[in-house]
Amino acid sequence: MKRVLIIAQVSLANNIIMTSLSHGTSQVSAQDGVIEARFIGSFNALGVQEYTRKVKALVAGFDGAKFSMLIDNTEFEGGTPEAYQTLDNYNDWLNSQALIAKAFVIQSTMNRHILMQRTPALATQKVAFFTDINEARAWLKKQDDNV
Repeated sequence: MKRVLIIAQVSLANNIIMTSLSHGTSQVSAQDGVIEARFIGSFNALGVQEYTRKVKALVAGFDGAKFSMLIDNTEFEGGTPEAYQTLDNYNDWLNSQALIAKAFVIQSTMNRHILMQRTPALATQKVAFFTDINEARAWLKKQDDNV
């Protein structure tokens, strides 16, 4: 009987560990046809999957309407190779949606280089990089106005 109890405790401990395997925090919101996302920390594939679920739910709510994205990567610290593969798969999906443009706010040129190298699906999107969030918003508005 003791052995069963120990197994149950290990199983419970594994369930707790399983729920905390996601790394990185993403905050996602939408207003006036612009999805704003903020990345905090270092990401693994599960952390990116959580982000993509949030965005896909917002895009579904647009019901086919055109939208833009503002990505705040000022607190992003990097990601695993699997995280970038998951992000690239998500961007492949995003390329089939009504995305107008995507503006990144990023301080690190190294993070920008890695992002573009590891997510080739971004090459087919209209993207721009900024260090100032207000400049990014102004650029997105201009892109929206040109549609």
